[in-house]
Amino acid sequence: MESEIPYDLAVDFPKDHVHTIHLDFGGIPNGYSWVFPKREGFSIGIGGIFREGEKINPRQYFISFIRGLKYLNEEKIGCVIGHPLHPFYDEGQRISRERVLLAGDAAHLMDPLMGEGIYYAILSGMLAAEAIIQAREEGIFPSDLYQNAMQLHIFQNLKWALRFSQFVFRFTKLGYQTLKYYPELGALYLQVLEGKESYQGFVTRVKERIKDLLKGRLSEKIGKALAKA
Repeated sequence: MESEIPYDLAVDFPKDHVHTIHLDFGGIPNGYSWVFPKREGFSIGIGGIFREGEKINPRQYFISFIRGLKYLNEEKIGCVIGHPLHPFYDEGQRISRERVLLAGDAAHLMDPLMGEGIYYAILSGMLAAEAIIQAREEGIFPSDLYQNAMQLHIFQNLKWALRFSQFVFRFTKLGYQTLKYYPELGALYLQVLEGKESYQGFVTRVKERIKDLLKGRLSEKIGKALAKA
């Protein structure tokens, strides 16, 4: 759920926030809120993973986040756009059949932690094109070629993202403290979003930092959760 807000509708928008992305974890179940500054204004929104049939009203979280921002008046919020997106959920999901190849959001290629999907949409489109070209040369359907390529280049990465997201949403405060004491993890995560680092490598580094932060004194719950991540 998101809205675009012009700067002239904000009350003394902090100048030092104009070039800063604001992410808020902990206020929304299995998700986060954001403020993305732009040239003429900023995007404000919330996103989370909600189970089908779960009685949750996303708008209440959206309004609650707005009320926590001193520079924004709830009454000045204009058009609010909201729609469901489907995150990655299973490395065994089938996304192709004969000549039909699903890519991007249609294939549920959305990072279950941050909801990012542009990188995976572009990469899946490239893999689909390669599968189609190879299939034409060999006189076969491209579906299996595409499915195998996706399993290798995308599904394995998103599987680690899913495990890590489950840990972060369960131990949000610990995740925040770890990032605070080891800010280099933020730069490393940006490399994950750019495809320069794998989620597996990132999660391994985070585990090491959490153990350092807690000096190896992991509770049973944290230890089990880390083992699954």
